[in-house]
Amino acid sequence: MSGLHAVSFPFAFDPATRGLQQTTDLEHYASEAIRQVLLTRAGERPHRPDLGAGLQPFVFAPWTEASPAFLRTVVQDNLTRWLGHLLVVIDVVVTHGDSSVHVQVRYRLRTSPGPGRDATVDVSVLT
Repeated sequence: MSGLHAVSFPFAFDPATRGLQQTTDLEHYASEAIRQVLLTRAGERPHRPDLGAGLQPFVFAPWTEASPAFLRTVVQDNLTRWLGHLLVVIDVVVTHGDSSVHVQVRYRLRTSPGPGRDATVDVSVLT
């Protein structure tokens, strides 16, 4: 996937080009895309109403023995659906605190046909 040219997130102005700052770093792009999918609520994007895992409501939801497995499935399904062309999810670890949910995603980029290097993204939602 060489030749990546994507708008950097969070958005920043690039005075040299008088436009939005762009990135060519695929690992940075993938980690920010994961954060966007996990933190976007379903219905938040008008033209993609089904985009997003929506982690925020899980902070306040009753936490049972089944909650971590359910949340792992939600995260895995959303990342596979929206970013499956870019990465393979290897593992998802979910922890819950008094007023937070923490998700750790281990993934591998689909950059080459051989075995790649694993990367990890940590996403926390606090009240």
